[in-house]
Amino acid sequence: MTIASLEKKLFTRDDAGFKKELFDILDAMEKGNPVLGGERMTQQGSAHRSPGIYPLHKDASFFDNQNAVQRLATCITGFLCSPKLELETLEIRKLIFYKTHLTDIFYLSDFGNLDHVMAYRDLWSANGGFQLKTDADVFMLMICWTINSEMEMPFETLLERIPQEMLYTLTAVFYQLEQIQTHRGFDNFEKAFDAFLKLPEGLDVSLCAIMLVNIWMGCSYWETPRRHEIKRKINGLIRAKYPEIKEVPSRALPEKPRVAILVERYRSDHAMYRCYHARIAPLKNHFVTALFAAKGDVDDNSRQDAHQFVEVDGGVENLLKTAKKIQQFQPDVIIYPSLGMNIWTVFLSNFHLAPVQIMGYGHPASAMSEIIDYGFLSGYFEGPDYQRWCTERLIPCYGEKGHTTLHPQLDGDLRTAHLDIDDSPVRVAINSSLMKISDRALQVCKLIQDNSTRPLEFHFFPAHNRGFKLPALYRKLLQTIGNNVIVHEPQPYGEYMRHLARCHFAIGTFPFGGTNTNIDAMLLQQPKIYLFPNEDLASYTDANDFMRYDTESGFVHSTELELVAQAIIWIHNPNELNAARERVRNMRSALIESSEHARESNAAMSYVDGIRKLASA
Repeated sequence: MTIASLEKKLFTRDDAGFKKELFDILDAMEKGNPVLGGERMTQQGSAHRSPGIYPLHKDASFFDNQNAVQRLATCITGFLCSPKLELETLEIRKLIFYKTHLTDIFYLSDFGNLDHVMAYRDLWSANGGFQLKTDADVFMLMICWTINSEMEMPFETLLERIPQEMLYTLTAVFYQLEQIQTHRGFDNFEKAFDAFLKLPEGLDVSLCAIMLVNIWMGCSYWETPRRHEIKRKINGLIRAKYPEIKEVPSRALPEKPRVAILVERYRSDHAMYRCYHARIAPLKNHFVTALFAAKGDVDDNSRQDAHQFVEVDGGVENLLKTAKKIQQFQPDVIIYPSLGMNIWTVFLSNFHLAPVQIMGYGHPASAMSEIIDYGFLSGYFEGPDYQRWCTERLIPCYGEKGHTTLHPQLDGDLRTAHLDIDDSPVRVAINSSLMKISDRALQVCKLIQDNSTRPLEFHFFPAHNRGFKLPALYRKLLQTIGNNVIVHEPQPYGEYMRHLARCHFAIGTFPFGGTNTNIDAMLLQQPKIYLFPNEDLASYTDANDFMRYDTESGFVHSTELELVAQAIIWIHNPNELNAARERVRNMRSALIESSEHARESNAAMSYVDGIRKLASA
C-alpha cells in the first residue's frame, strides 16, 4: 500500500481502483496493521518487518510522516468531493465506522477535520450553516462530522428521523476515543455524549457490537464524572437485542458450588494472568470449576487453573450458542474476573446465566448493571465507601498481598538509572497506556517543564500503535509540552523494561491509575509520584498497589500542585531522588518476597472465601 498509488488513481480518474485501495488501507488499519513501515520486535522476541503505508515509516521524522499524512488526507478529500462520487450503503457505513481513523488522519493534516469536504460540496458554510437536500447529503454529514468539527451537528433532528444510523454515527464518534485532540473536541464530546444517551432502545447493535464494547470499557478513562452513564445505555441496548436468551433465577448456593470462570485474557504472559492467577487457581481445590475463554485467550499453563476448559466463540454471531454452552455446565456461580476486553463477556454479563453472578475488577469499574449480583473487591484497602461507585454488591477482600505473578521475561538485575547533578536531560517516564494519558496528566507535565531549570525529557509508553494513534498523540504532546517528548512503540516486555529503566522517575496518570505499570516501576526500583484524586473506583488503584508494600502508600499527593512540587524537588536535588530510590528498594523487596509466596498468601484464598461466604449465607 502506497500513498503514491492512491494519488495516481485519484488524478487519473480511476475511481473504482481508488475506492478499492482506500478501503483496503482503512480495513488494514482497523485490523491493527501498522501504518508506519519498519522492523519491530514481536512479544516472542523475533523481528518482523511491516510494510506500512509507504512512505510512512517508524524511523522517519514526525514532520516527514506528517507530510505523508497530508498527502493521504488530500487524496481522501479529492475522493469525497468528486461530483461523480457514488457510495453504496455498505461503503457509507464503513466510512462512518472508520471515523476514528479519519479523525486522526485529518487531525494530523493541515485540514484539522473534514468540515472542508462539506464546504467544498456546498453542503455547509461557517456563516450559512447546512444546506442538506437529499439523503446522500445527510450521509455525507455523518461521514464528515468528527469530534474536532466546527460544524454544529443537528443531533435532535437526526435522532428523531434516523435513529439507527445515528447509533452507528455516535458509536463511531466514541469508538477508540482515547484522546480529545482539540479545544473544540471537548465541547463536541459533551454534545455527542448527551445525544448517545437519548438513543431509543430496540436498535440493532449487531453491526457495531465490537465498537460498543470498546466504548463500554473505554468510557472508564474519560475525564467526565458522567462517564458511566454511557455504559448503562449500552447495557440497555444489549438486553433489548437478545430477548431469547434464557435466564436463570437467583437461589441459594449448594455446599460445593459449580463455578464457571469466564475469562477475557488469560494467557500466562498476559497482565490479567499476572494479577489473577493466584486468586483463580485455588478455586479448583474447593469447588467444581470450568474455565471458559475464546480461542487464543488461554494457553497450556493457564488452562490448568480449572478442572476443565471450554472454548467459546468470541463473536456475537453465535452468542446464543455460547450462552447455552455455559449453561450446559450448570454453573451455580459465574465469575467474570474482568469485564470490558471481549465482546462475548460484556454482552453475556447483561443476562443472568447462573443463580449467582460475580465480577472482579481486573478493569476497576462497575458493570453498571443489576444483572451482576456481586463484586469481589480484592486488593483494596479498608476504609473508603467503594460501594457508592458500584451497582453490584461488593464483597471486600481487604489486606491482600502477593497476588501478582511476575512476568516471565523479567530481568531481575535491571534497575532504574541513578540521577547525578550533571546528568542531562532528566528523563521522566509516563508508562501508562494511551487511554489513561489524560489532559490533566499532560498539564502536570507542562507545569513541571515550565518550572524546571534543568533540561527534561518525557518518555511515554502508550502500549499500542493502532492506526495513527501514536502520531496523533505525538502531535498533541508537541503542542502541549514541547519537542522534548519521546513516544515509544509497543515492545516486548524485556525491551520495554530496559527503556523504562533509563528514566530517572515516573509519573502516574490520573484519574485512572495502573497496577502493572506500578509493579514495573517498583521492580526497577524507580520512584513514581502519583495523584490520589478520589473520583472513582479506578482512582484508588495506585494507592492500593503501593500500600501493599509501603506503609505510606509510596509517593502519593492530593493535588496536582503538590505532585509538581515533588517532581521539581527530585529534578533539582538528586540526593532527594536517590533517597526515594532506597525507599523503593524496600518496596521492591516486599513485592518480590510476597510474589514468591503468593499461593500461601491471603490473596490465594480471597475468591474461595468469598464464595464460601455466599454459600453459607
